Amino acid sequence: MFKLIAKANLIFLLLFSLIPFRAYSQRDIPDNNLSYPVLITLADQSSASGFFLSTDTTFYFVTARHVLFSQPKNILKSKEATLLFYSVTDTATGRFRIKLDLSNLFDENHIKYHKKHDVAMIHIANKKTDLNGIEKLVFFKQVDIQEKASLPIVGVSVSNCKIFSDVLIANEVIIFGYPRSLGIKNFPQIDYDRPLLRKGIVAGKTVKRKQ
Repeated sequence: MFKLIAKANLIFLLLFSLIPFRAYSQRDIPDNNLSYPVLITLADQSSASGFFLSTDTTFYFVTARHVLFSQPKNILKSKEATLLFYSVTDTATGRFRIKLDLSNLFDENHIKYHKKHDVAMIHIANKKTDLNGIEKLVFFKQVDIQEKASLPIVGVSVSNCKIFSDVLIANEVIIFGYPRSLGIKNFPQIDYDRPLLRKGIVAGKTVKRKQ
């Protein structure tokens, strides 16, 4: 019996070694996180990065205050802006392009900014649930969807956001965005219409400024 078991194990190992092994790639973060970065471009072609923030009932675009407002009087830099972002994975060909009427959004109190910190947010849509129980985004009239992918828009849930005291020195961080200043001028090394991902740690915190 022992010899039979040994032979069976040998045959099993031999067969196993002959079967080609296929390693499946796996990301360190969820796939849909790759669609978080949003490129905002103003009428003067200046650009920056941002992201969508989602609550139970509302949907916002968040970026730095200085991107939208001139200092120190906080006057809108541009009447319009375009948002460019991609659907769920980095291999998806679909993308979104949305035009914002910043002037009208600001007049109707849909744009807010922090007076001390460099952050601003634009309320662009509300969430509605249809008769089938499917949640949909209802965009304001000042939001014009010019190009649309087949997959839904992904926003960062406000429940997943952390406050300053929750961020600890030496925590790992992943930075998403559209750093168009990288590379050599007149010799582009990256696709500036695609987001880049970089990884590091929280090197330190400025408690007085909460940065």
